[in-house]
Amino acid sequence: MNTVWQIAARLACEAAIGVLLALLLRFFVCMLVRVKGKSMMDTLHNGDFMLALRYGLFGGIRRFDVVICRYPGRKGYFVKRVVGLPGERVSMAEGALYIDGAEVTEDFPLRRSLRGFEERMLGPDEYFVLGDNRPCSHDSRRIGPIPRSAIHARVCCVFWPPRRCRRIRRGNVISSRGA
Repeated sequence: MNTVWQIAARLACEAAIGVLLALLLRFFVCMLVRVKGKSMMDTLHNGDFMLALRYGLFGGIRRFDVVICRYPGRKGYFVKRVVGLPGERVSMAEGALYIDGAEVTEDFPLRRSLRGFEERMLGPDEYFVLGDNRPCSHDSRRIGPIPRSAIHARVCCVFWPPRRCRRIRRGNVISSRGA
């Protein structure tokens, strides 16, 4: 009888350790996130499940990283692409993105919007985020730049549904046309 209690206690201890490790991973290493909406189509689709790595452990924020962020004063998480980094001037005209006055090549699936915005100088802790489906995205064009503290994680892969499983690549170095 003593052995049954020992086995039960051992299983309970192992389960508690497993739950603790899962919670530590969830809060300090990664996030599992479900896409809601169409602001990131065609990169991400409504209902996709993604794995996102928290930024404190895996390097800094790069241009074109797909990130999980919160908007000041709003509940919930949002999935957007970082296009502007601290200290840069960001603008958009006729569907083209400009950083510090140079047109930027965006080499990922994108639905352009002719709706532009005036040049905006980003502060030392500000990032400009946009959805890939520009006509249908609520992003920095409306809410303004977001602080670093509002960016929680970088999307690294889509794992569900199986037919859409793939890695989401890291951001690129800026390249400009005609500059």
